[in-house]
Amino acid sequence: MTQERNGGGGASLQLRDIAVAFSGKTILDVPRLDVGEGSLVALTGPSGSGKTTLLHVLAGILKANQGSVVWGDTDLAGLRQSASDAWRYSNVGLVFQEFHLIDQLSPIHNVTLPATFSNFTVPDSLHRRAVQLLSDFGVPIGARSVKTLSRGERQRTAIARALLLRPSILLADEPTASLDEESARQITQTLTEAAAGQTILIVTHDPIVIECCPRVIRLERGKIVSDTATLGAGAPS
Repeated sequence: MTQERNGGGGASLQLRDIAVAFSGKTILDVPRLDVGEGSLVALTGPSGSGKTTLLHVLAGILKANQGSVVWGDTDLAGLRQSASDAWRYSNVGLVFQEFHLIDQLSPIHNVTLPATFSNFTVPDSLHRRAVQLLSDFGVPIGARSVKTLSRGERQRTAIARALLLRPSILLADEPTASLDEESARQITQTLTEAAAGQTILIVTHDPIVIECCPRVIRLERGKIVSDTATLGAGAPS
């Protein structure tokens, strides 16, 4: 039977001596990064600064050339790819910048897709959760295909999918990039409320997202150039 993942209050991160290089060019160079369990962190910086690369390293999608990425008791650098993939399924919710939805499927089937990876049927509890998430994010539940949705609605569908199994870690790449200011504010509030207690790292240029994160890390040319605890941060009003 398919099990719901248990958020379990998030997970702590210890990153040490991470380096990523392509064709001899260093893309990412992070000697140290610590993120406490249940933290909400914005990763910001100019395009090409290494933000998405860092997110992929933290998710175990991309193997660094050197260093360690420890979530809780698990060092991703020491895992084979199959074990890393299994760990990611059990612990991480991902929101990709390009959504990675299946156009032929409805919003509800896209959201419940992760629940079918280990079983052919979706438990009623997860189906109800998918419906509630889509409703919270303002996505038309009765749409026959996500192809009929606006870009913003597709983005919200992707966020709902990432939250379905209550992951302990949420990694999001520009989750409000397709939304107008009002929608971005609403989605940021709904996202942070729905993922409360989880460890959340969000790659973003959006000041609305940044202002609600208690910690903001800025990257430039693959390096962390500032790591700031913001004052008065909280869910957007």
